[in-house]
Amino acid sequence: MLDFNFQKTLQRTDGSQFTLDIRLCTQAPRTVIMGASGSGKSLMLKAIAGLLTPTQGHIIVNGVPLFQAPDLNLSPQQRKLAYVFQDYALFPHLNVRQNIACGIQHGLFNPRKSSRDTEVEHWLTAMQLNAVAEQYPAHLSGGQRQRVALARALIARPSAILLDEPFSALDTQLRAQMRTELANWQYQLNLPMLLITHDPEDAAAFDAQIWHMDNGHLYSAPPSSSHYE
Repeated sequence: MLDFNFQKTLQRTDGSQFTLDIRLCTQAPRTVIMGASGSGKSLMLKAIAGLLTPTQGHIIVNGVPLFQAPDLNLSPQQRKLAYVFQDYALFPHLNVRQNIACGIQHGLFNPRKSSRDTEVEHWLTAMQLNAVAEQYPAHLSGGQRQRVALARALIARPSAILLDEPFSALDTQLRAQMRTELANWQYQLNLPMLLITHDPEDAAAFDAQIWHMDNGHLYSAPPSSSHYE
């Protein structure tokens, strides 16, 4: 399902270099990447999503090449990947219904407040968001914001879902609940899932293949020097 072999060297602000060297090939429906802050996890997701261009290598999802140096580099929209950011990246000036509609509306204009799309209404119901459909992100709980972000990502019918520390902003009880909900949605939709985290409890909550990242490299077992913060 996931076949990654790509490299990217970046310049740090202090003048030193950081090399991202990703080699991962798996048929597992759920893959979790563990690693400390600064290990390169988010950079890896950005490259897979098309927000960062590797220097060389390839990125293949479900048998479809998304990047193949030097000739192929699909745009983020063309890759059809659901990407849920750590802070959920909701639009603060749009209500819940409009935020979800952004997942399927293309163009320069925001979805109208008065619009009612069948798919949007479906996801409002599926994510138990009908009661807050007219509210704005600032007035939502952490769990509600996460559901909006998931609905916006899933409404586009992606080929895979990428999650960047999706539970870090939630309290302990809500974190456990949202892990269960995410696992259920991934199973129902049969989407390959790639989740990055520094929390061992996140990794333990999913029946997933676990990899470990340290200084831009992936390992099937944690390096002896690894620590997660």
